[in-house]
Amino acid sequence: MNDMIQIIISVALGFAAGFGFKEIISKPKSKAGVDSRKSASAHKATFSKPMMTTPSSSSCPPRENLTQGYNLMAIESLFKQFETPLHDANSFSNLLKNIELRTYTETLQYFADKAVDSAALYNLVETESSNDIVLTPQPTSKEVILPDGMIGQLLSSRKLDVPAGTSREEKIQILVSYSVTKGLKTFTDSLGRSLSAFMERYSKGEDTESLYKEIMGNIQETLSYLTH
Repeated sequence: MNDMIQIIISVALGFAAGFGFKEIISKPKSKAGVDSRKSASAHKATFSKPMMTTPSSSSCPPRENLTQGYNLMAIESLFKQFETPLHDANSFSNLLKNIELRTYTETLQYFADKAVDSAALYNLVETESSNDIVLTPQPTSKEVILPDGMIGQLLSSRKLDVPAGTSREEKIQILVSYSVTKGLKTFTDSLGRSLSAFMERYSKGEDTESLYKEIMGNIQETLSYLTH
């Protein structure tokens, strides 16, 4: 992710995908102490399965507007990766939702697998960084156009202030990276202040065993809820 994209997303969410986990958890949470089960419940209710769409002529923009926009077929592989059918322009919104959900779930799973004890949890947060998705558009003769107007609506609804002259490709990258970041933000919000409190206590040499068990218990419970 280039600096411009990181700045745009950081203004909207407080950080951007690709930041270190230590930096991410130090950012203000949207709601301190949020119940991880409530967060999981909300996400499961909305995204329990990959978002699916069927072609709908009534939901498509007027034909004369379809020639000005981004060809989603250039990133068809990303739709396949996130199990999102690519039918029409509306499919892109479903892709963004699926990216957000999978980022959240995979981050939970990563911590569940790697943070086997207090020391491992501390080192993971202290030394590792989050991942982003970098788009690699491919040439194609097929077309599913996401009109410029819809791109603008997606950006404005997320309060992403994009400078004039930003290319379509950059706008699509911003939206994808924003969805990754939203998944990371849901992860940090679901833990409330417990993870940052753990890091502070561990760095001071204080006992963190009970807090570690609380954090990992919340992660495992949320994972179980989301995946069943």
